[in-house]
Amino acid sequence: MSHTHELLVVYNICGLANKENIDWYIKCIDSILNQNNEDYQLVISSCMNTSNDIDRLRQEFGNDIFYNIINEILPVNATFNHAVLNCVKHFGKFNGYLYIDSGVHFDKKDILTIAQEKYDPNKFSMVTLPTENDMGFEGWFGFDFPEKDFIIPAGGACNLHAQIFSHDIYETFNERIWPDIFASYASESVFSFLNACVHKEWLVISDIKLLHDKGIDGASLGFHHGNFESFRSPRPILEIMRDPEAYKSGLGFAECPGLQILMHDKSLYDDNNLFVKDPQRLVNFINNNLFLSKESLDYNNIKHEFIK
Repeated sequence: MSHTHELLVVYNICGLANKENIDWYIKCIDSILNQNNEDYQLVISSCMNTSNDIDRLRQEFGNDIFYNIINEILPVNATFNHAVLNCVKHFGKFNGYLYIDSGVHFDKKDILTIAQEKYDPNKFSMVTLPTENDMGFEGWFGFDFPEKDFIIPAGGACNLHAQIFSHDIYETFNERIWPDIFASYASESVFSFLNACVHKEWLVISDIKLLHDKGIDGASLGFHHGNFESFRSPRPILEIMRDPEAYKSGLGFAECPGLQILMHDKSLYDDNNLFVKDPQRLVNFINNNLFLSKESLDYNNIKHEFIK
């Protein structure tokens, strides 16, 4: 399809904890569908939810939304990537891809309007819609919540709960958005380097503060809940970060105070510490090391249904 849609909204749910959160899901999906901006397509990305839960959602919402239902245990970065891939195949490309975790509720009807007014895909490759808690701003930047919009520089990060990613990211990293070697923790700390590769900025919107329940589906379900746990990677994450080419290409990892595992070389960046001077070298390292090979994870062979 040739038409470029504005926004793909991906609401991500997981059934591995057996918490039966269907009433909460319905409340959150309703809050998306009740937005006063309709220039988006909504898809539910489901991993190992019961057929009863899916049937109830379909009964509740009819043909208003699509479902990407994955029937094998994968981390949410891979399930999100897979949902986006299938939607692009079905609808064509979007200007942006909005990831929403299952604990996020849009308590106001103008959230998408504000986000789309702020999001300029010619300037930004990521836009964060902050939640009321668990953003990690204090650890990274020393404040609880931003008083005004700000740009995250190379090496900075915040926690992922609701965020737009641009089509540039999708194209640059071979039809994937979220580095998929991570099974738990810390994947957000490499996001700024994806932006650095495409020479666009990461914006945090200050006038959005979403309701957020941290405990809805649980964290890193199906995997060890340890620091820097990897998923199907031939090399452990810390070994990758010790590779001399990681530093030489401009990569950093977990640069926040108290960790600082790999501090990126700022001499490889522009004066604003945003854009890497040799993007292809960094793209190559990220594609070869932070995303899984087709042999490790073939997105075309994941057990799933894509239905309405």
